[in-house]
Amino acid sequence: MKSLLTTLLLTVVCGPHNCPPANSRTILTTARLSTTQLTKTEPGQETSITEANWQQHPKIISIRKIVNSVDAGVRRGIFKTSQKRFEDCEGGYETYRRMAVDRKGVVRRYEMQGGTEDHLLTYRHYYDEAGRIRFVYIIGGAANGTRIQHRIYFDENGHRIWEAHKNVEGQGYPGFSNFPDDELSISKPTEDFAAASQCKEIKPKPKRRVRRT
Repeated sequence: MKSLLTTLLLTVVCGPHNCPPANSRTILTTARLSTTQLTKTEPGQETSITEANWQQHPKIISIRKIVNSVDAGVRRGIFKTSQKRFEDCEGGYETYRRMAVDRKGVVRRYEMQGGTEDHLLTYRHYYDEAGRIRFVYIIGGAANGTRIQHRIYFDENGHRIWEAHKNVEGQGYPGFSNFPDDELSISKPTEDFAAASQCKEIKPKPKRRVRRT
């Protein structure tokens, strides 16, 4: 377990948008687009998102700005943050849940981590000022030495517009490249944070009151 958490910490250092090591293998996969793809056929229209342009595409750049703004807000402590931690339990485990809420009561970032004895995944969801999911960053590590990064970008209507999967290290692991919507728990983060877990929550110890004489 300690080695796996160390693997994930090394992955986090790369960050949601930074490049992996030079010797890493990158696999880019297009999202299942549910909206009409844009083409170059009409003046004024944006081009489609492709493997060649996705990192500089205006839609991706606008989402990246939201992500950077939220992360900066968390670092500066302008959001109200809440956290739950859990004990290991049989058949799998959930390590923690974290939620950052802005002054209007809108969840801007929701993070959760869990897995089994042989792998661990961390999901970080980002929301815009209207509370709409715009980006999910997933990092993972497995006992076979695999480390992955997975990015999912969403438009204002909650449709996936692009996905990028990176095998940062290792030969891969089953389930580390496909993340269906029902696994992301993105629609109601407040309810997800409050929901009961299969693992026992670790309650913070109450602070001892110091008696003055």
